[in-house]
Amino acid sequence: MSAITGLLRLRDRVSGKEIEEMNRVLNHRGPDGVETKTRGPAGFGHQSLETTPEADSLTLPVHDETYLFTCDARIDNRDELRSRLAIEANREVSDAELILAAYDKWGERCPEALLGAFAFAVWDSEAERLFLARDHMGVKPLYYYTDETVFAFATEMKALLAREFIDGTINQKRVGTYLVGHDDQKEQTAYDELYRVPPATAMTVESHSVSKQTYWELDPSRELHLGSDEAYTEQFREIFADAVRSRMRGAPPIGTTLSGGLDSSSVACTAAHYRTFDEPVHTFSLVFDDLPACDEREYIEAVLREGSFESHYIPGDSKGPLSYLDEILWCADGPFAGTNMFMHRDLYRSVADQNVRILLEGVDGDSVVSHGFRYLAELASSGRLLSLARAVKAASEFELFEQRSIRQVLWQFVVTPLAPESGRSLWRRVRGGEDVVANNPIIDKAFADRIGLRQMIEQSASRFEPARTERQFHYNQLQNGVQPRSLELANKVAGYYGVEPRFPFFDKRLVEFCLALPASQKFHVDGTRIVLRRSLSDILPDAIESRTDKASSAENLKQGLLRRNGEKLTDLVEELPDPLESMIASTELARVRQSAREQDPTLDEIMTLWRVAVLSRWMSDNQSDETNSAPAGPKRCENHNIDVSN
Repeated sequence: MSAITGLLRLRDRVSGKEIEEMNRVLNHRGPDGVETKTRGPAGFGHQSLETTPEADSLTLPVHDETYLFTCDARIDNRDELRSRLAIEANREVSDAELILAAYDKWGERCPEALLGAFAFAVWDSEAERLFLARDHMGVKPLYYYTDETVFAFATEMKALLAREFIDGTINQKRVGTYLVGHDDQKEQTAYDELYRVPPATAMTVESHSVSKQTYWELDPSRELHLGSDEAYTEQFREIFADAVRSRMRGAPPIGTTLSGGLDSSSVACTAAHYRTFDEPVHTFSLVFDDLPACDEREYIEAVLREGSFESHYIPGDSKGPLSYLDEILWCADGPFAGTNMFMHRDLYRSVADQNVRILLEGVDGDSVVSHGFRYLAELASSGRLLSLARAVKAASEFELFEQRSIRQVLWQFVVTPLAPESGRSLWRRVRGGEDVVANNPIIDKAFADRIGLRQMIEQSASRFEPARTERQFHYNQLQNGVQPRSLELANKVAGYYGVEPRFPFFDKRLVEFCLALPASQKFHVDGTRIVLRRSLSDILPDAIESRTDKASSAENLKQGLLRRNGEKLTDLVEELPDPLESMIASTELARVRQSAREQDPTLDEIMTLWRVAVLSRWMSDNQSDETNSAPAGPKRCENHNIDVSN
């Protein structure tokens, strides 16, 4: 996992100094080499973290007679590309060379041929065209700025904010959506002038135009028909195993997170089963000795007994969500949604301490495979009432964060999806669910009106069709903008410690396969995500395969914020920076603070206090111009600039 930066002057030459300044801001991501190159109007920078066997065979940025090129990439279909590009089998070739060869052959269609995680840029000096692309699922971050004279891009926004032509004005609309917990924008960022390249998107920049193209989309109408449970199970196993294997490409030691849940256990057991090296797979687990309700050590140890692992335990209940707030804000370049990132920061540091550079994570298998609860509505609509009765009873006994009564299951997963939209809308209005401002009294109403908060939330919701079937619900989940931002946050915080997180569940092939599955391959009376359980039954411990509950970290969040971080929380919410004070309803903030002091606050109230604290610190930093002041970090390589202009 590396970092890339770039600058294109549309009316002038770029100087080596300005690309060096951008690149230097990301020195924390370049332990293995730092390089910048300029050619006429274009300049690229690269920070190298070598995690693939061929990475040291080529120094980035690359330049030849036609192209200036840089990337942060891991390509998984290397053999296929070598064949299609007629590259000799015995010649060592890096992922970067494969991408550039693909661009040379297919031009702007080249991202369609790639499989993996990537963000790359090509300056084509003959065509006088800049081309950028980001991978299908948005694993690799990529941000940009553009005006009539310049186009700039970078792996992290702080490199863009270092340029004098970007003033770093706070995006008040994003502050509003963040405050009410509806921030699922795929393109807008915390800054007015900066944007993210969305997943599965390419951009073309020429002298008088900037255009975006979506090169891949999920198809919610596609459904697989394989004929038997065994056929679905076999194909899932094949795809999932390859997703894990391809993400293990690199020099050991290889690590995985291991929480004891189905997702991380599946990744860890598959990695141990298919490893091609003698060294054990390192596992990294958060444990909660003082909070038994959050602790999953018994399931972690069940996994460890099954394979060749070297385990590492990290206390998850010794800090709070504000403990590393300055560091995480600096890494994230703005407010972030990961309330548990303080624990993962400690985990990433532990990974780095073990000299592990590649970390496989079982992030969000829930969304990728899907629990399949909307299958109940499909059973009801098709008149399969006996099967529905069995499914409802089973669903009421699954403890995914909370146990539901049969009545709640029927209402949530049968009545609500099948009700006509007019009835659903009426019910939401009766319960006040239509008005996001009324339901989130922490936000100042005048501020909400000024930024058009209601309209933004309605526009966001209108992107999705009503989830009447399991596949539509599954598709809506996968299209949510929160997921790529979660991957970005993990990438940035792990990257600060020289660790590359890799996400097997976010393999394009696996996502396509799971969305196309019949609902009966997701929900079953024996457990949700049944295709995953069946496919790994020979390598998962029985305790994991049959597990239908999941521990909640809510109590650790509450204890961490109110007890371990109580003093810091008070400091941050007591005196708000001027811009934030006008955005927040002071009477509601006072009520929530009083609730936290005197009684057991609700999870919504905890989340409100946390968001206000995060915004308070971030806005204070912006006022004091501390945005680009990096926390103390490891020593990195010095920069080398080369001008390759003709």
